[in-house]
Amino acid sequence: MDVHCKDTSRTIAHPLQPVPPAWVMELLRDSPPSRFAVTTTSIANATALSRAALIDSVADAYRTLLDELRARGIYPVRIWNFIPEIHAKMESGDRYMAFNAGRFTAFSEAFRITDGDHHEVPTASAVGVGGTTLSLYILAAEQRGLPVENPRQTPSYRYSSRYGLRPPCFARATRLDTMLFIGGTASIIGEDSHHVSDIDGQIDETLSNLRALVASATGGPEAAAMQRIRNLRVHVTNRADAQLVQQAIDRVVADDTDIGFVEANLCRRELLVEIEGVADCT
Repeated sequence: MDVHCKDTSRTIAHPLQPVPPAWVMELLRDSPPSRFAVTTTSIANATALSRAALIDSVADAYRTLLDELRARGIYPVRIWNFIPEIHAKMESGDRYMAFNAGRFTAFSEAFRITDGDHHEVPTASAVGVGGTTLSLYILAAEQRGLPVENPRQTPSYRYSSRYGLRPPCFARATRLDTMLFIGGTASIIGEDSHHVSDIDGQIDETLSNLRALVASATGGPEAAAMQRIRNLRVHVTNRADAQLVQQAIDRVVADDTDIGFVEANLCRRELLVEIEGVADCT
């Protein structure tokens, strides 16, 4: 459950459940039946798999979903990945890096990507969840979206080997008509995490990245970018930080922005907050 209220003293970040945010179901409900669809699959007992087995399982899971979308003539525009024990040590890194290797394998086939050139991939987020099941959800649309990158950040598919033998594969956002689907955004400049152990610094940097990303996608001024945001899901690693994040967000977004808070581990241990959402591109 995502909870938001203007009274910051009552802000609660409940443990993240492995499902997309509520706006996805609202989008499906309010749109013509053929315009959007959600497809999902899971890998049971993912925490018991070896690195090689996890890579193969993730690749197979993505192949299955992307083949289904291709057969239906629809296109992925937003992906959610929920990874149990996301920081668990594995050979050549951690579980998130092994996940990335599996995703890279499937995307290499589906999008005909080459190292350092993955421009067709949609936006995504990958966060930690409890339990042992790894879950994938894809929001698909009847037309292709336009991938958008953040001018302040290195595209994920060009990350150095510090972040795994195979890089993450996702765009920072995807624009579809008047909607901008924003992937998980955190305190990263270039490819480096900033403001380690500093929640205030990470909040400010994350909001700066959101502002730059929306402005880049819409072509409008950064000063007005945050007013375009309509829905946000805020991930915090420490639920006590939710009040600070809400106070900072409330100062820059429109009063009617829907904001939900969840507690979750993020893709890098040092990150304390990550924000995803939807913005209006009209």
